[in-house]
Order: sequence, then C-alpha cells, then structure tokens
Amino acid sequence: MSDLYDTDIVHWSEHQAELLRRRAAGELINEADLDWLNIAEEIESVGSERHAFAAGLSVAAVALARHFAQTNADRQRRITESFSKAAEQLGSDKLEVRLGGIYSLERISKESPDDYWTVMENLTAFVRERSRRNEAERTSQDFEQRISRRAYFLWWKAGRPEGQAENFWAEAVKQEEFGEPPATDIVAVLTVIKRRMELSREREVGNNWRLDLSGAILKRADLWEARLEGADLRNAHLEGAILLGAHLEEAHLEGADLSYVMGLSEAQLAQAHGDAVTKLPAGLARPAHWDCRKIWGQAAMAIGGNGSFAGRNFCPKPEPRVPL
Repeated sequence: MSDLYDTDIVHWSEHQAELLRRRAAGELINEADLDWLNIAEEIESVGSERHAFAAGLSVAAVALARHFAQTNADRQRRITESFSKAAEQLGSDKLEVRLGGIYSLERISKESPDDYWTVMENLTAFVRERSRRNEAERTSQDFEQRISRRAYFLWWKAGRPEGQAENFWAEAVKQEEFGEPPATDIVAVLTVIKRRMELSREREVGNNWRLDLSGAILKRADLWEARLEGADLRNAHLEGAILLGAHLEEAHLEGADLSYVMGLSEAQLAQAHGDAVTKLPAGLARPAHWDCRKIWGQAAMAIGGNGSFAGRNFCPKPEPRVPL
C-alpha cells in the first residue's frame, strides 16, 4: 500500500477514504489495507498547511492595512498641497490662473468630503470680496464718463445712426443702474455653486451650513434654478439678476436689492426672510411676515421696553415650498 502512496497519491487517497467509510459503517475490512502511518502524516500536513496559510493571511492583512494607511496619507498630503495651491491661485492677477484655482477647488470638494465646506467657504468669500472690488473700481470712474462711454458703445453697435443721441444716452443711464454683469471668474464660482451634488446639499442642511453671499455684487447674475436654500444674501446687490426657479427657502434677503430681478415670484419671496429695506421688483408684494418683524420689534420696544418680549415672535413663518 505504501508503494501506491509513493506512485499514485490520488488513487491511494480515494482507496483509503473508501476503506475508512466502510469501517465507519461497521463493515468488516482487512485492517492491514489501511495505511495508518501515511494517513497520520497526511492529516498532520493538512494542519500544518492551514496554520501556514493562516499565518500568511495575517501577514498579508497587516501589509494591506499598512498599504492603505500609506495610500490615504499620500492622498491627504496631495489634497492639502492641491488646496493650498488652488487657494493661492485665487489671488492671481491672471484670469486663467484664477479659473484654474476655482475648478481645482471644485474637484477637491468632490474628491474629499471632509474638505467640501472649506472649499465652499473659500469660493463664496472670493465672490464677496472680488465682486465688491470690481464694483468699487467701476464706480471710481467719473459717472459722466461711464455714461458717455456706454452711450457711444450702444450707438456704434446700432450702426451709428444720426439724430438719436438722447435715446442712446437714456439707455446708457438705464444700463448703468443695472451695472455690469459678474466677471468671468465670479460666473465660474456661481456655476460651481449651481451644480453642487444633491448629497452635498443634504450635508449642508444636516450641518446647518449656509452659503454666505452677503453684500456680494451679483447684478445681472444668472441664478436660474440655483439651490440657495438658507443662503445669506443680506445686503446683496441682485439688480437685474435671473432668479427664475431659484430655491430661496429660508434664504435671508434682508437689505438686499432685488430691483429689476427677472423670474422672481411672490411664492419664492414667501419662503424667504426679508425686511422693509429689501428692494423688490415692480409688481411684487412684500410678504406679510417681512414687515411684521419690523412692526413687532417697534411695538415690543414701545410697550415692554428693553427685552420684556425677548425670545417671543408672533410673526408668521415663511411658507413651505410648494412643489412645482
């Protein structure tokens, strides 16, 4: 039987297994046919192999964990370096460099959820500061010169007709009231904001994160269907902007200028917060809860003095959004 073990291990295994099954079933067999010595060696070797496999598996798991830890560390280092470079690019004097920084930050916000809101804060801060600077530079020029230059451009664009100087001048004055549309880099940031992923917006709600565009100069900006729930738009300039379908639930519009805004509805205003200072487009009524805040505050001070009505608000809340 040992010769068969040395020459044909498969046949030997099948024969020994059959003998053991018959013996276990109570059948009489020739005990000499059972190759106990080699059976014992095979059983022992199986145990040794399983032990070696388990040991090898443990070593592989440790190595894999180390690999993932190193990979994650390398990834975090790369993200940190990319973020620092992109933030630096935002301050460049070159438009193409600023645009590269904006889109790099957008990529980081998608690749690293932990850095998402930091990216949004940097981008909205860029919009606030850059738009104010651009507006300050524009209005620092002489008003008459700005109107004259704009009227000349309108006249030239219309084919330089004669006898219509007053019409072009009046149109130039009207356009000056609107101001200039957002610069290319600001438009890029607004585009990034508009295409935020649904999961990211859900995290904003869960963490009470609010886009801060307070005081931003966003005249004639395209905010069509923008998700601005809870956004801080206090004292923002939105003259001539497009807000058709924009989500303004719980957005703060106190002191904002919405003159000549296109696509804005009273239903949208009813879902937002505002006050008596907020400027509205012609034809839109101010929601009741906006004026109520000012009136109730004055009444509380007149009746109760300083703070006797603190924490009490009898004004109606903004209306919930009605699905379109």
